Amino acid sequence: HHDGRTVLLDTAETLGLGLTGAGALSATRALLISLLASHPRATTVLTAAVHHRLLKPESSSEPAHRGSPSAKIDTARRGSARRCTVMSSLDDALTSIEVELLSRTRELEETAGRATHAPLLLIVTAPDDPRRLNAIAERGAGLGIGVVVLGVWRPSITCQVAEDGRIIRVLGESVPEWARALPGLRTFAA
Repeated sequence: HHDGRTVLLDTAETLGLGLTGAGALSATRALLISLLASHPRATTVLTAAVHHRLLKPESSSEPAHRGSPSAKIDTARRGSARRCTVMSSLDDALTSIEVELLSRTRELEETAGRATHAPLLLIVTAPDDPRRLNAIAERGAGLGIGVVVLGVWRPSITCQVAEDGRIIRVLGESVPEWARALPGLRTFAA
C-alpha cells in the first residue's frame, strides 16, 4: 500500500522476487492468499519445507500482524487445496514447473500466441545454485509463472520486509527504476 492506494507487483515480470526480514513470511502468505483469492484459476507450487513455514500456526516464532488472524490462512488452505501443490523437494518443485513451462510454450505455439494462462506462483527457499530457478523465472515471465524466494534472490531483486509489513530496502545488483520506489510501501500481511 502507498498513500492508501494498492500498488501491484507482477512476480512473473520481475524475474523472481526475494523476500527477507521479519515480515517476509507474512508478506509471502499475503501474496499467496491474494493470488488464490483474486484469480479463480491461479495455482501455486511450494516445497514441503516452505509449506510448513508459511502455514504453521501463528503462535510459532514469527509474530502475528495486527488484523491478520490465522483464520485467513486456514480459509485459504481449505478453499484452495486443489490449487496449491506441495512438492517434497526443491528438485521436484522445479521439475514440475519445467514441465508446465513446456506445456505452456507448446500451447502458445499451437494457438499462434493466442493462449492465455492462469497465474502460477512458485514459492521456494533460496537455492544454493540459482541457475535452474533463474532459468524458470526468465522463461516463465511471459507465461504467467512467477517466482517468490524466501531469502536473498541474487539474479533479480530482494525486498527486506519489516515486521510491520513495510519494505525497508530493495537489494539487487541492478535494481530497476520501478523497484526503487518500493521502500516505504507496506505489503499486505497475513
